[in-house]
Amino acid sequence: MLNKLTNLIVIDWGFTRLKFWSIDHMGKIINEKNILIKDINQNPEFYNFEKLRNVANEILSFIRCTTKEKNKEIYILSSCQMHCISGIFSDNTPFLSSWNDMPIITNKPKIKTINGQPTLPSMPLNKIIKINGSSYLKTESTINLLQKQEIKIKCFLTPIQLIFNYFFNFNLPPSIPFWESTCLPKNLISKNNNFFDADLLNYPLHNKKILSKNKLKIFPEIGDLQASTYNALINSDMVINWGTGSQIIFKKSFKSIEIDYYRNFPLLGKVFVISHIPCGRLFSDYCKNKNINFEDLKESFNSYKVKNFKRELSNIKRNILYFPGYDAFKLKYISVPEINISQIENYSIDQLITLWLFQYINLINYIFPKNKNIKKVNISICGELGGISIKAIKILEEICSSNFTFTLKKNSLPKSILQLSGIH
Repeated sequence: MLNKLTNLIVIDWGFTRLKFWSIDHMGKIINEKNILIKDINQNPEFYNFEKLRNVANEILSFIRCTTKEKNKEIYILSSCQMHCISGIFSDNTPFLSSWNDMPIITNKPKIKTINGQPTLPSMPLNKIIKINGSSYLKTESTINLLQKQEIKIKCFLTPIQLIFNYFFNFNLPPSIPFWESTCLPKNLISKNNNFFDADLLNYPLHNKKILSKNKLKIFPEIGDLQASTYNALINSDMVINWGTGSQIIFKKSFKSIEIDYYRNFPLLGKVFVISHIPCGRLFSDYCKNKNINFEDLKESFNSYKVKNFKRELSNIKRNILYFPGYDAFKLKYISVPEINISQIENYSIDQLITLWLFQYINLINYIFPKNKNIKKVNISICGELGGISIKAIKILEEICSSNFTFTLKKNSLPKSILQLSGIH
């Protein structure tokens, strides 16, 4: 339990939403705010100075609402979308390139493993090119939005560090665990973070009096994957995270296969993670290309006939990976997809559902083989997928053997972040 003179603010900076919670010393949520990113940045793939200032203003506004009691100390905890790069360009302007801001690469690099993560073409390290020893950002946004082939980077900062150091003149250290999701060397983020020049202080938010540093304690941000799945993971043998993309997460104690892929979780250490599995983005692109309503797709889960599962599976090519990611049928990461969304739209809805579900069934059977005599496996599902998850769980329960149980976990993100901080 925290001191009575302490309140907490939790920030979750995602790709689609910016969320805030105010929590009292007993862990009770006393205020919250939810902002659509599109309302502050029409192109959420990339943030320039103006868009980052919008984020800073929202953070400042929420902090001011929470710090009206003068004697209260405020702890600020946060999570942020992983696989993004942020920092300062050589002209002293800040930037953030999200995971959805694609690198410009002419050749498909061989997939390696760095920090337990696959170096897929879409990963942040492929956005950075070296010219005469200096780092340059080269992405679709630098070319299409900023009209430059590449832009020289003065220094790198992690996202929350960037907001507080650049706009509020703090001197926060980087979040090294968060930086690991870029797969870039640690020495790029560990040095040259004292970037302030005199002319920077002319910007509107550069005023050390805006926030009282004496009353604020700001913790380094954690990745959104860890934040959204931690509570489920500590009470499960496996977590399946359903979102724009999908991940399968399982504990080391249940290792039955050789796997090099992991993420570092606060309090847990290395946890096995298979990521970049087609999920919400697949459904969204399928509906868009096929010109059907998402509600029609959702209704098809209700009418899906489990008895037709094997028949549908045998009638189609087993492939729905249309971007660099994990092929759950071949059980390996692929940098050059063998299929595109135009081919996938030719599948019937039942065929799409069959292949999507089979990804997870195939991986579950791979990780927990029948000959290992595993009596019971508790699998938690995180993410509601617009109402699809409950329907999908019922189908999985019918298809999988009875020693697998599936539970939809409605995670309290602020409380999960609070637990991960180790202060409550």
